[in-house]
Amino acid sequence: EHGILIVTDYGSNMERLSKMVKLIDQPRAQVIVDFVKAEHLEATALAQQATTLLNSKFKSEGGRTAAERVDIIPESRTNELVLIGTQTDIDQVHGILRALDVDVPTQTRIYQFKAMSPDRVDQLVRQMIGDAVKTGYQSAIDKDGGVLIVTAPQAIQDRVTLLQKQLDVP
Repeated sequence: EHGILIVTDYGSNMERLSKMVKLIDQPRAQVIVDFVKAEHLEATALAQQATTLLNSKFKSEGGRTAAERVDIIPESRTNELVLIGTQTDIDQVHGILRALDVDVPTQTRIYQFKAMSPDRVDQLVRQMIGDAVKTGYQSAIDKDGGVLIVTAPQAIQDRVTLLQKQLDVP
């Protein structure tokens, strides 16, 4: 409370103890709050991905976890992330967020089915790709016309085309 440390030891150890005290006795880093707009991903998904990467990075450095060093709080209403931590840690988070929050080019295609239900193809695609939000898959179905409209990256479009060729046989 008074900022005083009394050490008694042999004189030969005092210099080493003095260096240790100087190393430990550092002022606390100032905590700041920063807001970052998620441009291409949902804030919640971006926060989860960033936290996972930061945990791995901090763990490999032998330090505390990301949750102990910096708070990453998604704000879904504005699609922003609230970052709370030291300037150094927040700078690291900014670098990871820039790498993760990138635009994935998508295309919209219309698939006409003759023998197979577009609902069934949509279900199969969703099972194949996993989390549709993370992969950028969006679809609309016209049951009367047997049409599936897909907006997705090229790799997913290729899967839909392959399913159509292999499964939509009369």
